[in-house]
Amino acid sequence: MIKKYAAAILLILICSLSFAQQTPKKILAANDIDTFLANFAGIQVDLGELGNKYDSFFDPDGSAATQASADPTASYIRLRDAIAPDEVQAIFRNHGLGDNGFAKYLVISFGVSVLYMEKMLAIPDPAYSATPEAKAYFDQVSLMVKNMRAAVNADDISLLAARQDELIGMYTPSN
Repeated sequence: MIKKYAAAILLILICSLSFAQQTPKKILAANDIDTFLANFAGIQVDLGELGNKYDSFFDPDGSAATQASADPTASYIRLRDAIAPDEVQAIFRNHGLGDNGFAKYLVISFGVSVLYMEKMLAIPDPAYSATPEAKAYFDQVSLMVKNMRAAVNADDISLLAARQDELIGMYTPSN
């Protein structure tokens, strides 16, 4: 009898852990990155032309600009799992990213952010441990980046990593 209870508890534990740590869905193919890079400027122009029409979709509680401690992973997951307005989705479809173009855009943008932050954190800097407060801050940032990475499919991250310099260059201003 005890073995049955132990087996049942073990099964429940295994099931709950598997649901709690589901692997994010793969979104990207290599040609999506090519398409994104080729159409980045046009996508940005078209999104800019929307103005603040969809602010309530992108920031439903109006707090993104005011919350310095906002959780980027939670915001990403909320948007990734949401259905984009037709006009927004049409922009990505018109630029060759297909019916799930908004999701691809999010994965690329968020994934590139992860890779960029990992790259910056990997640069040895005495400021990272100059004081206990600085070390605690950088430890907290490292944990945030780890959580961000976990929200993106590993295969998608690999595709982005292969082209990270090009992709990071799209988001950073030229000197």
